[in-house]
Amino acid sequence: MLPEKTSVGEFLYGIGVRRRGKRADGRIIFDGAPHRVKPRYHFEGVRLLDPFAGFGSIPLEGLRLGLDVTAVELLPVAYVFLKAVLEYPAKYGERLVRDVERWGQWVTERLKEDPLIRELYEDDVAVYIGSWEVKCPHCGRWTPLVGNWWLARVKADEGYARLAWMEPAVDGDEVKIRVVDLNKVLGDKAVKEARVSGLRITAGGKEFRVPESNIEARREKAVCLLCHQPIMQIDPQTGRHYAETKDITTLPPSVALTKEERKKKFVKVTEAKSIKTYLEKDEVGLQELVRSIIAAKQEIEREISSKGVLYKPRTRREVEESVKLTGFENHKEIFNALNELLKASAPILGLNLLDEGEAIKIWKGLEMPTYINTLDGFYANLTQKSSVDEAVCIVAQGDSEALISLIPISIKDRRDGSLLYADIIGVDTAHGKIFRGSSLLKIMSQAIAKCLGAEKLNAESREMPVSIYANIIDEIKGITEILNIADVYKSRLENYGLRDHEKVWIKNSDIEVAMSNAVGYLHFVKISLKPLEDIPEDVKKEIEKQAVEKVLTDERAEGRIPFLVPETEHYDVKSVNPSTGEIRLIEVKGHKGLEIYAELTEDEAKVAAKEKERYWLYIIYDIGSGQPKALRFQNPLETMDLQVFERIQKRYILRPKT
Repeated sequence: MLPEKTSVGEFLYGIGVRRRGKRADGRIIFDGAPHRVKPRYHFEGVRLLDPFAGFGSIPLEGLRLGLDVTAVELLPVAYVFLKAVLEYPAKYGERLVRDVERWGQWVTERLKEDPLIRELYEDDVAVYIGSWEVKCPHCGRWTPLVGNWWLARVKADEGYARLAWMEPAVDGDEVKIRVVDLNKVLGDKAVKEARVSGLRITAGGKEFRVPESNIEARREKAVCLLCHQPIMQIDPQTGRHYAETKDITTLPPSVALTKEERKKKFVKVTEAKSIKTYLEKDEVGLQELVRSIIAAKQEIEREISSKGVLYKPRTRREVEESVKLTGFENHKEIFNALNELLKASAPILGLNLLDEGEAIKIWKGLEMPTYINTLDGFYANLTQKSSVDEAVCIVAQGDSEALISLIPISIKDRRDGSLLYADIIGVDTAHGKIFRGSSLLKIMSQAIAKCLGAEKLNAESREMPVSIYANIIDEIKGITEILNIADVYKSRLENYGLRDHEKVWIKNSDIEVAMSNAVGYLHFVKISLKPLEDIPEDVKKEIEKQAVEKVLTDERAEGRIPFLVPETEHYDVKSVNPSTGEIRLIEVKGHKGLEIYAELTEDEAKVAAKEKERYWLYIIYDIGSGQPKALRFQNPLETMDLQVFERIQKRYILRPKT
C-alpha cells in the first residue's frame, strides 16, 4: 500500500500527524488533532474489515484515509454507536451536523422548561458526571459508587497544565460533591511544578490527596461514604452479607457423575454438552444432567469427608475453644453482649426495643416491628455510624476515672496485603488493662448508657505509653491462634499430596500484625453526688486561678499560643494555633471537687452563641486533690444541656448531656 522506503516520519505526515516541536528532553511533540488535517494518502479501492470494531476508532481512521470499511460488532450499544459515528456522517455529511445541533438545542430548551430538572441546565454547568447509587444495608442511606475522583490531570510540555478532582462531602444523610481545582487554589505556576504520585499531590509546599475509589468492581465490593462500612454480596432471601460472590451460593462443580459398565466416572460438563443433551432429550435430558451434577458434588463431598481433610468442629468443646479466641466464652455470650449494646444504643438510634427472651422485637416510629434472633440482625442495626471523620470521645459517668482507647488491630498476609483478621480492642492506658470481645462490648454498653456527652481530647491524653504496648502485643499473639485452624487444614491437605505449601499456603513469617490510630475513646469520670457547698470568695478565686493556669499550660503543651484577655471580652483565654490559624475562645470554669458543670453570665452566653465552633468551655475539676482533671466542650450551647434561671441577673447552667 505504501512505497517500500517510506519512513516513519513520512508515514505520520502522510496520514495527517504533524510535528509541533520538541520537549526539553528531546522527545518530539505531535499535533493532538490529526483528524482535522487532510491526509496525503488516500487508499481508494482498498477494503478494511474490523470484525471486533468496538466503538470504531480503527474504522473511523480507515474512512478518513479513503478505505472501504466494514465494521462488525455484536454489542448492541456499540452497534448503535458505530452507525452514529461511521455510517450516518458518511451518508448525510454536514447536514447531519446542523440537524443534530438544531434538535439538541430544541431538547435542551424543552428540558429547561421542566420545573423538576431545569436547574441541571443552568449556564454555569459545563458537564455532568454520573455515578451509580446503592442503598447501604448498614445505615439505610444512599451512597454513590465512584471509581475515579479525578476530573483533570492534564500534562503540559513541562509539568502539569491542570489538576482538579472531586471530594465527597457528607451533609446529613446525603453525599455532596466538592470540586477541588488546584489551579484556582494555588495558581498555574504551582500546578506546573506539582509532583503527582498516584493519588498524592505535592504542590506549593503542601500535600493534597485525591480520595480513593469506594468500589472494587471485579470483587463486587464497595464502601458506604456515609457510614464507611463495606457493602458486599447480599443473599436476597436471608439478607445476610458475604465477603465474596462465591459465598452466597456455591455452584455445582462443572462435572457430572455417570456410570459406565458398573464404574463411576466423572465427566466434564461443557456448554456444548448441555446443548447437545437438550437437543437429543429435551427438558428430560437437562433434568437428568442436573441430577448427575448434583450427584457428582455429593460424591466429592463424601470422598473429602472420609479422608478427614475438611476441618469441622465435632464437639461442643471444639466450638467453644474457637469462639474463645475472639474474646467470648461461647455463642450465647456474643448474643447477650450485642443485646446489651443494642439496648444501650436504642435511644440514640431512635429505636424502640422489647426483649422477648429468644428474640428482640425492634421498631422505629410507626414502622412495622422486626425480630432479631441472629447476629446478623444485631450487626444491621448497630453498624450505623456518625459521618464525623475524627475519633469521638464519649464522656460517661463511672465509678472511677478511666480513659479507654478503641484501637483497630489487623492480621495481614505481608506478601499481598490481604486481610486475614480484623478486630478492635479497648486499652485503658492508666491502668494497663486490655478489653476485647465480651468485656469490650460490656464497657461500651456502660459508656453509652451513662453517656454525658462528647469532648475534645488533648494530644497528651491520646498518647499511648510505651509500657502498654507489651500488653497489646501479647493480646494480639493470642489472636493469631485463630489461624491454627487453617494450619490443621493445610497439614491435612499436604499429607494427602493435594497442595504444595511453598506455593500456596501462608507461613508464620508472612503474618503481619498491625495497629491503627484509635477510632474512638471512652472517658469515664467520677461525678460528685453531694449537694453543692458554699465556698469562701478567696478560695473560689484561688480555684479559678489554678484552673486558668492548667489551661494555659495544656494549651502551650499542645503547640498553641494562649494569652489572657480582659474581662470585657466575656471569656478567659484566647488560644491560637500558629500552624493552622485555628483560634479558640476559651471560657474556664474550675471546681475543687468532682462537680462537672458551668455557670455562664448572660454576656458570656451571648459570646458563646455568636462564636459557636470557635467558643470552647474548659471545665477543670478535682483541683482540691492536687491532680486537676479537664473536660473540654466545643460550642457548649449546642453540645451540652442548658438550663436558664433568673434571680437578680439571668444565668445559664451548662451540664453534660445525659
